[in-house]
Amino acid sequence: KQFIWIGILSLSFMACATAQQHSSTNISRDSQRWCRIGKSNDTVSYLCNQEIRVSDYSFFLYMMEKEYGKNSEKYRSLLPDTASFLSRYHFRFTYMEKCPDYMNRLQESLPMTYITYEQANAYCQWKESVSKKHHKYTLHYSIPSKTDYESALKHAKITQFPPLSTLNQSKCKRTIHGLTDNVPEYLLNGDSTVCCNKKGELSFEPTASNETGIGFRFKVEKIRIK
Repeated sequence: KQFIWIGILSLSFMACATAQQHSSTNISRDSQRWCRIGKSNDTVSYLCNQEIRVSDYSFFLYMMEKEYGKNSEKYRSLLPDTASFLSRYHFRFTYMEKCPDYMNRLQESLPMTYITYEQANAYCQWKESVSKKHHKYTLHYSIPSKTDYESALKHAKITQFPPLSTLNQSKCKRTIHGLTDNVPEYLLNGDSTVCCNKKGELSFEPTASNETGIGFRFKVEKIRIK
């Protein structure tokens, strides 16, 4: 009996350790780097270095399911166009906890797409709600404006055709990934998207005319508390 109890305790310890490891892994996979694109008075503006990845949005939905329930209207309103997603990427959209390692790596390498402007905005609001509180400043998350993208071209080095999974290993903090390729991205007004050609020239198109999936990234305003 003593050996049986020792075995049960060992298995319980291993299960707890595995759960903690998965939890910390999910959090790290949702982390993003920012690039500074401007400053005015007590506010410093940053742009997310990469488009929001499939793994980022997957983690967001995982947290929404835990908070509201899988059958809730709130949760269902955040689901992407799964049929179009499957057609583009040739795998089904799912939580990364339910995926093998190779699928997790794939989700970390691809920009999230086939979501609505409202869903992208909901992601930004959620990021703001879970951001760490600080006594000296507040953080405001939003979808970038046309001016923000123009500022990004002035302040950052733009890479071409980057695998997004390499970003966390990048030591260059002043690099914007994926702006010149990948997918068009939502603008703050929701009525238009931004694209960028290989010459680094921005173009803005009506959202309704875009037949391909639209992705997004966020802007962070670091506002000093007076």
